[in-house]
Amino acid sequence: EVVSQDPDELDGRVRLAKSFFEAGDFAKAEAMARDALMIDVANADAKDTYIDALKKQKKDAEAARIEKRYAK
Repeated sequence: EVVSQDPDELDGRVRLAKSFFEAGDFAKAEAMARDALMIDVANADAKDTYIDALKKQKKDAEAARIEKRYAK
């Protein structure tokens, strides 16, 4: 609920992304991690969850692109 009321709620989005991932809902994990990265592009937990969720969905090209962007 806090996440829906506060567009800048980073920690809640990261926690939700991880929870969705652990529950096997990789599409929701991807979306929530992407939202978290829009708030803080350098957040390592959000980045890792985003990349892992992409890979679980067989979005390997997009995961590779994101990994390359963060490798700089």
